[in-house]
Amino acid sequence: MNTKEKADIQAMSQEIDSVKSVMRKNLELSLQKDVELDNLSNSVNELSARANIFKKLSKKVKKKFCLENCDKMVLVGLGILVVVGVIIIILVA
Repeated sequence: MNTKEKADIQAMSQEIDSVKSVMRKNLELSLQKDVELDNLSNSVNELSARANIFKKLSKKVKKKFCLENCDKMVLVGLGILVVVGVIIIILVA
């Protein structure tokens, strides 16, 4: 082998080593991104589950306060009827 062929082989070897290095970095980044995506997916799933729980609890709270409000409205209505009834009884007597 002459010196030109040796130089060409050495240049190719260096280029191959450079490509290997780039590919290793790309593979490491790809694996890192995969882990990050898994973590993000887990976070999204957990957040979705918490959102569903929040939605259910908020419906229960809304229903509870609506019932309490309805109870108060019924009591106020009954109170008004009693007052009107008393006034009518006083006026009739």
